[in-house]
Amino acid sequence: MKEVPQTIAYFVSSHGLGHATRSVAIINEIHSGNKKFKFIIVSNLPDLFWTNNLQASVDFKNYQIRTDIGLVQTDSFHFDLDETVSLLEKYLDDPTNGLKNLFDFLLKNETCHVICDISPIGIQVAKLLQVKCTLVENFTWDWIYEPLIKKNKKLYAISKRLKNIYDSVDLRIQVKPFCELHPDGIQIEPIHRPFKKPPRVIKAQLGLDEGQNFVLVSTGGIEYQYKCLNNLRNSEQNFVICGHFPKMETNGNVVLLPMNSSLHFPDLVRASNQVVGKVGYGTMIECWAANKKMHGIFRDDFRESEVLKEFIIAEGFGSEITLDQFNSGDWINDLDQTELSVTKSKTNGNRIAAQEITEQISLGFGMPSNNEEP
Repeated sequence: MKEVPQTIAYFVSSHGLGHATRSVAIINEIHSGNKKFKFIIVSNLPDLFWTNNLQASVDFKNYQIRTDIGLVQTDSFHFDLDETVSLLEKYLDDPTNGLKNLFDFLLKNETCHVICDISPIGIQVAKLLQVKCTLVENFTWDWIYEPLIKKNKKLYAISKRLKNIYDSVDLRIQVKPFCELHPDGIQIEPIHRPFKKPPRVIKAQLGLDEGQNFVLVSTGGIEYQYKCLNNLRNSEQNFVICGHFPKMETNGNVVLLPMNSSLHFPDLVRASNQVVGKVGYGTMIECWAANKKMHGIFRDDFRESEVLKEFIIAEGFGSEITLDQFNSGDWINDLDQTELSVTKSKTNGNRIAAQEITEQISLGFGMPSNNEEP
């Protein structure tokens, strides 16, 4: 009789796409090591994101719910603190409220382990399931909320409760550049999605010749109304703009690319000569991995931004622009067209993460065998 494949539940924050991009890198690596694992991805990201990014042979289901509160964004660069606190209070009053269907679904699918990036809800569900839990993080929400306590005192108690939840996990993987060293954490190299297609193929799909350069512009996974498009169209450079556009459209030197485009974002980064936009973990690390310059907007009111800025400066692959400069397009004529001279290869942390997770599972539940029956 064949063994019943074991199932890993993966809770992914949708606060930006950085949590999701490193999650797919870990899932793909776990799958490469043992194809009998199934995955239930708990997230409110659309199926298309996972289908486009996971290996075709990965057996997964996407259970769509919001997995954490994070910060309630009004756009890519601003958030509503009062609404955030209101939702956090409701969540902490009963963290597993309304999750009975999810719990039953995970139980029915024989969930053997829960991974969270960086969802506290997943940690609570793991306790109900009585299975071990891994936290993958470069920051946690309690750490993000600390400097905001002076603006809303209720965040003090909220942060303490969240810290207790995060500290209760069985395995804590801290991905560089992490924001606060945890004494019980395992620190690993940055995690990014692999590249798939060479730059000449990507340029051809964009309608560009192999010798043409382009600047990639992105504000991450949150909708944003670009205010600099007219200035871009008056430039002699080529631009590819990622955003919530209905379809791919080319207007002179500007290509508008929808968020659900089949073009692999890391490939776009590698095919570009530089990237401009909001600095989030995913975009920044994919620039780092591709040895591409990033000219980024850092948020003064989001604590992670300072750590990301320090990483970019230390690694020497980018510079800062302000939101006003970004909106006005003043940055266009200041772009340095020289390529980075960095030649050293980068180590992807997803392999170590996958090894640590599968070892944790084997300690408690017995790994599904890789030996197929004849």
